[in-house]
Amino acid sequence: MPKFKPIEDLIKQSNFTVIGYLSESESVKNELLESINPTNVGEFNQFFDIRSKMRSSKINSIESGSTFSEYFHFNIMDFKESVYKDPKFQNVNNSLNRAQEIRGLSRRLYEMSIKNGSKVIITSPMYNSVDGGLSLRNGHSLVYNANLVFHIVKDEIKIEKNRYGDYTRFYLIDGEYKPQPDLAS
Repeated sequence: MPKFKPIEDLIKQSNFTVIGYLSESESVKNELLESINPTNVGEFNQFFDIRSKMRSSKINSIESGSTFSEYFHFNIMDFKESVYKDPKFQNVNNSLNRAQEIRGLSRRLYEMSIKNGSKVIITSPMYNSVDGGLSLRNGHSLVYNANLVFHIVKDEIKIEKNRYGDYTRFYLIDGEYKPQPDLAS
């Protein structure tokens, strides 16, 4: 059985998945993404159009003889702010403009993924929040639209939101991620 089989099964059910990770877990995140083999979008902004990306990805896969991936990977760190700035926020920190643009993009990607049948995977670094928990970078709007949200910390994958089943944890045991009962419940 592949190392990430139960996680991959959850991702297959979701059309909009958000994965949070700490820097120490970046290699696990990369390994998981390699097992899914999504199309990496690269730099993007609020005007990104997933339909044109799907079209060019299908053409490239036909030309190269490779298989087309229905998954599109967005790393939140590749998001570039537009030069347009909301006049309401002219004298305010740029992080508000960025958050507003990511919120709009998240909503559009979710709607397009449903309409086009594509599967969106967004990865975002996490940080320790003031209350002692972990938070996604610019992630609150991402979590709102997502069907599946989980974060990777060392050898643990914790499901934060899952519209297709129970909330649970997965631990690396004998080289595979295996579901474990949630200790909080």
